[in-house]
Amino acid sequence: MKKLEILTALFMVSFIALWCVGFVTGFVYRCLLRRFYPEIASSIAPGLFYSIASDFAELRFLVRGDYRSIDRRGFVRLCDVYRVVLYAFVVAFGGFIVCVVSGGL
Repeated sequence: MKKLEILTALFMVSFIALWCVGFVTGFVYRCLLRRFYPEIASSIAPGLFYSIASDFAELRFLVRGDYRSIDRRGFVRLCDVYRVVLYAFVVAFGGFIVCVVSGGL
């Protein structure tokens, strides 16, 4: 039982750390996309305010790898990092939920 509690705490810490890294990476990603590629940004998320549909459109843009057609290597690397952080976040969150449901806390 003690090992499960430690594993749950590790998943929770990694989940929180990945959320923070993902938040900053996503903010930089959106700023660079709006600054250098406003036509792509407006096609992904039209309008001034974000909605659930525009968030899913951004996720689709990242997961499909549509950003690879952009010629800025730094932006492509940032998107690659953001994508890895997104996948790691999903795994850490899933592990945390499984541990909590199985009695880890």
